[in-house]
Amino acid sequence: TKPHASTSQGGNTRQPLVPRTMFEKRVVIDCKGHLLGRLASTIAKELLCGQNIVAVRCELINITGPFMRNKLRFHAFLNKHCNTNPRRGPFHLRAPSKILWRCVRGMIPHKTPRGALALKKLQVFEGVPPKYNKIKRMVVPQALRILRLRRDRKFTVLGELATAVGWKQAAVVKHLEEKRTHGNKAFIHRTKVENVRKLKARKMVIKELFTAGRNQRYINNKFQRNLDKLKRNPHREATKPKKVHKLSKAAVAKAAAKKAAKAAKKTTVAK
Repeated sequence: TKPHASTSQGGNTRQPLVPRTMFEKRVVIDCKGHLLGRLASTIAKELLCGQNIVAVRCELINITGPFMRNKLRFHAFLNKHCNTNPRRGPFHLRAPSKILWRCVRGMIPHKTPRGALALKKLQVFEGVPPKYNKIKRMVVPQALRILRLRRDRKFTVLGELATAVGWKQAAVVKHLEEKRTHGNKAFIHRTKVENVRKLKARKMVIKELFTAGRNQRYINNKFQRNLDKLKRNPHREATKPKKVHKLSKAAVAKAAAKKAAKAAKKTTVAK
C-alpha cells in the first residue's frame, strides 16, 4: 500500500520518505556509465531506507573532469595520513568497487548503529559475478553521464584511474568480462532462435483454432436456424446438420453410373 503523506503544524504536506519501489528483495545496479557522486548519493538514500543493493561493473563508473586532473586529486589524497602512526589511517583503497564503497560510506552516518546496518546492505563488485549474471540489472537515470553531462565535457573512467594509482586486477577483470559476454551472446542467439520457433508454432495454432472456430460457428448457426424453423413448425424435427464430405471424381462418376443404371431398370420394368 502507498504510504500516506503526513501534515505538519504549519499546514504544509510532507511527501513520504519511502518511495513506492522500496523494499524489494535485492536491487542489482549496473554501474556502467554512471557518475560517481550522483550514483553514490542515490545508493546512500536507498540504503538508509533499508534497501539491499548490489553494485556491479564498478570499474566502468565515470568521474567528471579530465584524467590528469583526477589523477592529481587522487595523489593528493594518497599523501594524507596520520603523522604519528600511519597505520591508523586514512586507508587509501585502490579498487574501483572500494572507491565507490568509500564514497557511499562518506554519505552515511556509518559510526551510528543505523548507518552501520545500512552500510552492511551494500555489496560492490568489479565485473559481474556469476551469481548476478542472470539477474535483471537496473540503472539510475538521474546519475547517468549521458543524461547529466554535456557532450563536449571530458570525463574519466574509474577503472583507468584506479590502474594508474596502483590497482593491479584490471587485466583479470577484463578477461573474465570477455568470457562472460561471449557466453551471454551465445545464450542470446539460442534464445532468439527459440523465440522465433515458438512464435511460428503459436501462429500456426492460432490459425488452426480460428479455422475450427469459424467452422463451429457455421454449424451452430445452422442448428439454430433449424431450431427456429421447428418453433414455427412443431411437427418438423430439428437435427444437427451432417458434415458434407467432398467426394473424389471417381466416386462422383461411380454414383452417376449407379443412378443411370437404376433409371434404366425402372424404364425396362415399366415396359
